[in-house]
Amino acid sequence: MQTVDLTPTWRGILPALLALVENPITRQDGLDELARMANAADKYNELVSKVEYAKKRTDENDSQP
Repeated sequence: MQTVDLTPTWRGILPALLALVENPITRQDGLDELARMANAADKYNELVSKVEYAKKRTDENDSQP
C-alpha cells in the first residue's frame, strides 16, 4: 500500500490562514493557529541548534588524537 504525505507547508497553508485572520468571525482561530505554528517552528529551530552543536562536538572529539 502506498502512503501519501499530506503535511502542509507554510507556503501552502498561508493563504488559508490569512483568510481566517481577515474574517472577523474566524480571526482568533487564525491567530491561534499562527501562534501554534510559530511555537512549533521555534521548537524545531532549537532542536536543530542542539543537533548541530552535538555534531560539532562529536566531530571535534573525533579529530583529536
